[in-house]
Amino acid sequence: MTHEECVPLHDTAPVRVIEPARGRPAALRPASLLAIGLVAVTCLAYLPVARNGFVQFDDESYVTQNEHVPQGITLDNLRWAFTTYHMGNWHPLTWLSHLIDGQLYGLNPTGHHLTSLFLHCATTVLLFFVLRGMTGALWRSGLVAALFALHPLHVESVAWASERKDVLAGFFWLLTMAAYLRYVRRPGVARYLPVFGCLALGLMSKALLVTLPFALLLLDYWPLGRWRSPQGRPLLAAGRLTLEKAPLFALSVALSVITYFAQLKTGSMAFVPGNTAAVRIGKAVFSYFLYLEKTFWPSDLAVFYPYHMQGQLFSYTATAVLLVATALSLAAALVKPYMIVGWLWFLGTLVPMIGFVQVGSQGIADRYTYIPLIGVFILGAWGLADLAQRSLPLRRLAGAASAVLLLALAGLCFRQAGYWRSTVTLFRHTLASNPDNYNAKVVLGLGLTREGKLEEANEWFKAALSVNPNFRQVNSFIAINLSHRGKRQEALKHLQEEVRIDPDNPRAHVYLASGLTELGRFAEARDQYLEVIRLDPNDAAARTSLGLLYAKDGAWSEALTAFEQALRINPNDAVARARAREATLRLGASRTP
Repeated sequence: MTHEECVPLHDTAPVRVIEPARGRPAALRPASLLAIGLVAVTCLAYLPVARNGFVQFDDESYVTQNEHVPQGITLDNLRWAFTTYHMGNWHPLTWLSHLIDGQLYGLNPTGHHLTSLFLHCATTVLLFFVLRGMTGALWRSGLVAALFALHPLHVESVAWASERKDVLAGFFWLLTMAAYLRYVRRPGVARYLPVFGCLALGLMSKALLVTLPFALLLLDYWPLGRWRSPQGRPLLAAGRLTLEKAPLFALSVALSVITYFAQLKTGSMAFVPGNTAAVRIGKAVFSYFLYLEKTFWPSDLAVFYPYHMQGQLFSYTATAVLLVATALSLAAALVKPYMIVGWLWFLGTLVPMIGFVQVGSQGIADRYTYIPLIGVFILGAWGLADLAQRSLPLRRLAGAASAVLLLALAGLCFRQAGYWRSTVTLFRHTLASNPDNYNAKVVLGLGLTREGKLEEANEWFKAALSVNPNFRQVNSFIAINLSHRGKRQEALKHLQEEVRIDPDNPRAHVYLASGLTELGRFAEARDQYLEVIRLDPNDAAARTSLGLLYAKDGAWSEALTAFEQALRINPNDAVARARAREATLRLGASRTP
């Protein structure tokens, strides 16, 4: 056991610089070797991502059908990255990373996935060195980092191209902690600015860093020991430390406001009937239990877990259990401070994603655990070390158990990463875990459609409708596939059903108008386009389509009006411009004596 491992587990003394061992070549230092080992085993566990493709679940909006990404770094794209609320968030640094990948790899998925893996490896190494620097504990820090690197719940963040924001934000979270450790060792404005800067960069990657100032306060308690006060008044020290972080809290509040309005503006705030404040609290408590369950038994992992309500009795019981667990952690705070820090880290860093504000229709998501599970891993690693110190046999047992656990997690991680090979493999696996997941049925249908398996795709679309008959857009997916197979009359019935489900949605009327046009029912199609224009007067494409239908009937005056209105909305509409010239010529010819 090295000198560094002799640091007491309950020590809350101010942190000191850990000096490297003398007389040993730098390349052979245990910490360096352990870091190299962490990277190697992480790369092996995530080897499948190198051959994975993109999936039809947000990857189109983030990468494959995003017109900016293939263009790479341009002045216009940089301006777009810093001003857009696309996908309901303001995260310019995430967009910048996608643009860089587009510049380097185009739409080759391997490059995009390897960038995410590189960021995950870098975050793992940072976690190891930061924890070791704060505690002096080599193997415990290594175990936490290894659990972080290999836990299957983290595969979603690494293997899903759309979740670049997770690994990027995680990297800046740990970089902020590293800068904070440097500041704590020698406080000063020059060393505080990098903490502020790293947090700002992290917040521009994903809003999850809004809880980081609170996490730093926890680290001040343990292992940094900054809550101690010469007057013996820890609350006074805590107040001073909170004031010290006022600029960080201000930054977090500002980003929270921006994110709230971005999600409000883009319609990302999900409305769930009956989702009262009491219900949301109950759901949040239940979600904590689900996350803990999947942490300790990571089976049946899925890319989407549907939102579900819980009864009041269960919510009250679960709340009581969480309160008891928190009370026990508080009781042990003086003797084993890592317990309260690890537990509150888990509870606190999950707050933005736990469901108090419902964003999207998912109940929980694996990706939300990327940072919060660090708290659970600290609890596990330091708790195991506490147990192992009691005797030599226990130390040997703890070492063997840790090795077996990490080997099992690496295998599960490898298998889970392989499920992300394609849309079809991913969502077949999701449905194997949750057969009633109607969103998974829809996306599997889209994946099969992309592979040309239209009949099987429609079976899955219909299966989704059997679970959720009001899933409007599925009808248009079925109709498109039926139309491609020549079954236009059957397709029309699904388009009419889509309009019946959501008569105020202009896109539903557009699809129905297109179906009617294919059947030659032009008058009915015109009525649908007129309804689209009534619902959305700024839809230039609908006006152009309406003009084309008028032109088919020789109604050139009405056609010209429609084309001119389309051009007023979208002057770049080449079809409307060309057909407007044709309509003008035909009207001129018809008026010539």
